[in-house]
Amino acid sequence: PEPEPEPVDAASHPAEDEIDPEFGEVFIEEAHDILEQAFHTLAAWREAGGRPGPDQEAFQREVHTLKGSARMAGFTVVGAIAHALETTLGIETEAGQDPRPSFFDAAEKALVEVQGLVERGVGPWQTDENESRELAVLRHWTLEEEAEGDGAEETGEETAEAEPSEAPAGGEAATRAADAETGSRKLQDQVRMDAEVLDSLVNNAGELATFHRRFEQTVGRVENQIEELDRTITRVREQLRKLEIETEAQVLFRVEQETGEEQVDFDPLEMDRYSGIQQLSRALAESVSDLDSLKQEVDDELRTAGGVLVQEKRVGTELQDQLMRQRMVRFARMAPRLRRVVRAAADDMQREVRVDFVGQDSELDRALLERLVAPLEHLLRNAVAHGIETPDEREERGKPREGHITVSLEQAGSEIRMEVADDGGGIDAEVVRAKAIDRGVITPEAELSDNQALQLILQSGFSTAASVNHVAGRGVGMDVVNAEVKQLGGTLDIDSIPGSGSRFTLRLPFTLAISQSLLVQVGEETFAVPMASVEGVVRARREEIDDSGAAPTYSYVGQEYALHSLGEILCIETQAGVHPLPEEPFPLLLVRADEQKVALRVDGLAGSQEVVVKSVGPVLSRIPGVAGATLQGDGSVMLILDLSMLMRFATVATAAEAEAVEPESAATRIMVVDDSITIRKVTARLLTRRGYEVVTARDGLDAVTLLDERRPHLILLDVEMPRMDGFEFAAHVREHPEFHAVPIIMITSRSGSKHRERAMRLGVNGYLGKPYLENDLLSEIEHQLEGTPA
Repeated sequence: PEPEPEPVDAASHPAEDEIDPEFGEVFIEEAHDILEQAFHTLAAWREAGGRPGPDQEAFQREVHTLKGSARMAGFTVVGAIAHALETTLGIETEAGQDPRPSFFDAAEKALVEVQGLVERGVGPWQTDENESRELAVLRHWTLEEEAEGDGAEETGEETAEAEPSEAPAGGEAATRAADAETGSRKLQDQVRMDAEVLDSLVNNAGELATFHRRFEQTVGRVENQIEELDRTITRVREQLRKLEIETEAQVLFRVEQETGEEQVDFDPLEMDRYSGIQQLSRALAESVSDLDSLKQEVDDELRTAGGVLVQEKRVGTELQDQLMRQRMVRFARMAPRLRRVVRAAADDMQREVRVDFVGQDSELDRALLERLVAPLEHLLRNAVAHGIETPDEREERGKPREGHITVSLEQAGSEIRMEVADDGGGIDAEVVRAKAIDRGVITPEAELSDNQALQLILQSGFSTAASVNHVAGRGVGMDVVNAEVKQLGGTLDIDSIPGSGSRFTLRLPFTLAISQSLLVQVGEETFAVPMASVEGVVRARREEIDDSGAAPTYSYVGQEYALHSLGEILCIETQAGVHPLPEEPFPLLLVRADEQKVALRVDGLAGSQEVVVKSVGPVLSRIPGVAGATLQGDGSVMLILDLSMLMRFATVATAAEAEAVEPESAATRIMVVDDSITIRKVTARLLTRRGYEVVTARDGLDAVTLLDERRPHLILLDVEMPRMDGFEFAAHVREHPEFHAVPIIMITSRSGSKHRERAMRLGVNGYLGKPYLENDLLSEIEHQLEGTPA
């Protein structure tokens, strides 16, 4: 006979239209956490061989909690599935027996269906048991087991068990009461908030941090002004003391002249015989004393403000941390949905697939996690459709019948690294090449490495599937994944070994985070580098750099670091290049990016600072190496560098440098000396296109430093510059025994005869006014170089 449904209190199961929306929202939020733990404990119990233990007990508790919470919220179908699963679990583990393997499959399918119901929210499907397929399966399972048990039972045993059966009923009632109390308590303790509101709070907290830094800088400037005021008061007091001595001497001298020295019985100052200047000096002394008192009071108030500023920073930091923690969610929350995707694809493609998740405890920003769902679903469907073979094919190849997919997540420095790997047949590069040739993507003569061929599957409409179905074959999967990853500012790498499997690696910047960063100066710019990307900071000397190999290296604690210039990689004008190296010590950033160890030379370091990472938008996020931006204390924007991504382009930059060094001996080197960065860049671009090698300097003093290091064949010189102007630099060149014959062309807005005549007296060879015509400049350069030896 079919078992009777469990009696349910009508008060605990309101109709769908009577479901309290607030209770429903609370249950949905709680159900996500319960299901997350249920999937985790079920997988752990399964890996333990189904033996009784803490994993079984934990899974049983989660199912029981799900049942009580669902009934309290009016989710009838979810509660019924949980009850049926709990009953099946009791039958399978009766008398300490290990459950059959088919039970784990049934339990996982039931949890997946519950996950789907929870995600659909409040609706009539929550009270209609016909909506559930797994509920009927679990009840049929229970019915079969009870029928087998009834055939073996005796009448006496039934009578003996009648009385104890009342105890579980009473325990069930107590459990329901406890669940009701827990649900009520959770309803009171939880507050729901829109994600947009939370984002706004995080942004406001970041703005508060920016204002705090600005106020901190203001307080620092005021402290410096107070110190200067103190020094000024000291100088004025000293000057007044000298003035008083001088006025006193004048009074004594005048009295001696008027009355004679022998008639002076008293000091004139004792008789109040003050002059007007002396009275003014006394008044000034009193004013200085009052000013000193005011300064002391301001200093005391400033100290109080400094203390309040420290407290405000502590509270603001705690607020930021708490808000950011509210935005972070565990990767495990996505696992049930991805499991459901794999199971559905495996059923459609008639595959046996198991998916495991590594790094489920890692936390991600909620917005980033939501945007990763679609790419991961595409990758998992592709792994089932293209990678995992059928059970029979796997047995023929000596593999287990069940395929295995691993989804792993880890945070490496300032980036998130996610991998989707399978043990299927892999991607055959030759098949990809043939498909690409057939589609006209490449020509038959094209030479592509296997890695380059694998990148072709990222193109729109490209698919290696033999047939088209609703899972694969349309060619709209990997291009969607690649586009979404690029929009997030990340990269997608593909590795595959035919016959062994494939691995897709997503590297994404951690765009919304508060991190400690090192501020580095590159040329005239300042960048933030996350501390997690830096292994160390050293001041190196030129003799510590090893130039014996193909590329210069720096040795530190037994590790070899390839030397690069951060400015040259970023294509920013900098004095901190790889060649030449200065005599004095210079700063190096020791970085580990992926498998590379790199020593980056920078112009300077500006200390460390806690920064709030802000997104830079879809345009700047496409620039390699830009992880985000932050606001400085003065309101200016500072870019945050992602060194892991940036170093992937270091090899290309090194190759370009090597190509540029080869023709160095034959190329004509021209030095451009101008304090305007625009003029330097425009002129350098023009000359580079014409085949010249260009060296730039900001003013005459920088140019003097570069003369010995990068000897020029010709100098383009501005007149008005800081530290050393063009006339001073031209005189220095003409007096130098090695450079006196180097042609100099002055380019300046000072086109008057007076400036021109002075330039000619100094030995300047050419004189052009700004703005100049490109052809005029090139003609003048060619003219001056005609008689100059290379």
